[in-house]
Amino acid sequence: MIISAHLISMIQMPMPASRRRIRMANSLLMMLSLPILAYAIAWVPPAEGRPFVLCWIMLAALVVGTLAATVTAIGVGWALGASRATIASL
Repeated sequence: MIISAHLISMIQMPMPASRRRIRMANSLLMMLSLPILAYAIAWVPPAEGRPFVLCWIMLAALVVGTLAATVTAIGVGWALGASRATIASL
């Protein structure tokens, strides 16, 4: 619920389109991760080998995707800051 509220409020925030797209992708990855995490913790017992492993592998892949989107957002932020500093110094 909090992530979806953040996603909706981000539409109204003034920010570059590239940063908005990355943050929206990051929010969507987090929203996909939460139900899988709940399923992995609450319903899949470790005794069920294949579903347990598949569920945790999917969750790990989504976490890696979220971290990659975060690193990309940081890189875009630095690039935008550097371009603004270059323009301001001219």
